[in-house]
Amino acid sequence: MFVLSKNLNLFMITAQELSFKKAAKRLFITPSPLGKSINNLEEQLGYELFTRRNDGLKLTSKGNCLYTELLPKYEELVKLENEIVRGRGLTQNPIIKIGVNNYYFWGLCSALDNLLTQYNYNIQIINIDTDIPYNLHNENIDFYIHNGDALESYANIESTQLQGDRLMLMTGKDLLHKYQNNVEAVLSNATWAQLRHTPSSPYFKNMHQYRNDRRINSSLISTSEITQTIELVKKNLAISFVSKTIEKSPFIERDHNVEFIDVEGLSCYIPREIFYLSAKKEKLSMLINIISKAINNI
Repeated sequence: MFVLSKNLNLFMITAQELSFKKAAKRLFITPSPLGKSINNLEEQLGYELFTRRNDGLKLTSKGNCLYTELLPKYEELVKLENEIVRGRGLTQNPIIKIGVNNYYFWGLCSALDNLLTQYNYNIQIINIDTDIPYNLHNENIDFYIHNGDALESYANIESTQLQGDRLMLMTGKDLLHKYQNNVEAVLSNATWAQLRHTPSSPYFKNMHQYRNDRRINSSLISTSEITQTIELVKKNLAISFVSKTIEKSPFIERDHNVEFIDVEGLSCYIPREIFYLSAKKEKLSMLINIISKAINNI
């Protein structure tokens, strides 16, 4: 977004919907990262904005006051944002909307934003896990970047293969020190926390093959969100094999208590590709090259 701040937009839409699920749908993200963003915003402000209830959300008295005060200004900013998007505002720089899956979201934001701004593009990265054809055909996004299991073929949609990602061991430094920095001992004794994947995925195959070959019998638990996995690792409760891209996540980037290690014997490269409408391929060719360059350098 060019004018609206991310936190302002998240708060206002959540306040209007009074539901993380409904607000996330409007924002083209999933409810979990939205809820975490609202929690972080409340921590920054020092007070709760919403009361969480079984039937949804309710604005607290302070949250309602903030919403009422911001609403007129927010509506003006939304109007200005829309004018800019239509090319009638203060800038002629185009806005590029890039959809990514939840696992990939945090690692790509800074890399793509830094590169595309060098070419005078404004970038909006949108968390999308489903309905990729719908979002491309309705121009909610210009591109969709995917890593992991291969996606099916879609009518009137093409893709370009990108450089593959690789798996690395993510561990807390205290846990590593507990085993005298012996990676083999950590792998054999610590709990493994892995995102849920299908049995055909490269993650699943390589991880289980590695454990079987080395007769590793330590606990293995599944997580539904990468943020859950990161929290377990940061608390030294588990280790995890994750995409190297996760190292760029804002939850990790400045955390000196988490370490990423290349593990000998686990060579898993995860396919990555970028999807776009066939009709726009020629028009977007330069951008495809720029985005490919950004991702291949992560």
